[in-house]
Amino acid sequence: MKKIISLVCALSLVLVACGGTSNNASTAAPATAGGSDEPVRIGLSVASETTNFSQGLVVGARMAAEKYDVELQVVVADMDAAKQQQQCETLIAQGIQGIAISPIDADAIGETMRKIREADIPNVVIDRAPNDMTNVDAFVAADDEQVGEIMAQTLVEGCEKYGVDEIKCIEIVGSLKDNSAMLKDKGIHNVKDELGINIVAQVNSEWDTESCYNRLNDAIEACGGDFNAIICPSDFLINTVLSCLEANGKKHTLGTAGAVIIVSGDGAPSGVKMVKEDYVYATINTDAFLYTELAIKTLADIIRGNELENPRILVQALVVTKEVAMTNEEIWGNVFADQA
Repeated sequence: MKKIISLVCALSLVLVACGGTSNNASTAAPATAGGSDEPVRIGLSVASETTNFSQGLVVGARMAAEKYDVELQVVVADMDAAKQQQQCETLIAQGIQGIAISPIDADAIGETMRKIREADIPNVVIDRAPNDMTNVDAFVAADDEQVGEIMAQTLVEGCEKYGVDEIKCIEIVGSLKDNSAMLKDKGIHNVKDELGINIVAQVNSEWDTESCYNRLNDAIEACGGDFNAIICPSDFLINTVLSCLEANGKKHTLGTAGAVIIVSGDGAPSGVKMVKEDYVYATINTDAFLYTELAIKTLADIIRGNELENPRILVQALVVTKEVAMTNEEIWGNVFADQA
């Protein structure tokens, strides 16, 4: 097993702001809670009300709204890009002062962003970068390429811990059309050879559970079941992955014969739960609460006339192994545990 590449931080991405580091990962001047005579009106558009991540975004936004004196209006697009555009147009017509948006589709969101810009309304995009960033005022996310590298490194750590010497990995990709998903994939491929990871199959999930299940099942059959590791891009898909493994007689707890070493992403309640139950080695925590806190704070700052110094706001990502999951009650997957 090749030696693991050292991380910039042992367990986390560096928070990047204004070309340096920041304790809260924000690049805008502080927005004082209750610091204006009137609250600012901000709309939040999320993709779904059923995924842990979208639910976490809404919870984080509501907490931030109280903190920064914001009147928040939430719209849910039900995984329909056309509906997301229509809802944002309605927010514009209602005279909203700022819009935070978690895009469903990296291509389709471009027209929505153009209309928001034409209306001269400040905007912040959360997590999934539009393929065309021309009309984006600010972007809040983890460094997806670096997250991909950390996922690969964490997989090696898990394999070393459980005595897997030759890593044969199935990589699940979020979507080939999703810029954020492809950056994560790029990070994995940046380091896989040096780490000694053999990608035996690559599965394009298209961010759809049924497609993920069927294509993963096909990949398992195609490689004759000869794999011992999986990288899953999001905890949104983790139960689908485990269901497929179970159907193929490959779902085992870590430390038992035939166990597949799995690393997932998001740090959502579903992923943290599976880490605690020893079906997943680690999930890479990208805090949904923090994403929308930073988005709401940034919009409130812009609306109140504070200068945005850096439009790209990178947030901390933490490797959540079982030890972390059992002891760190502050990670959003534990705070929001009843949603698993």
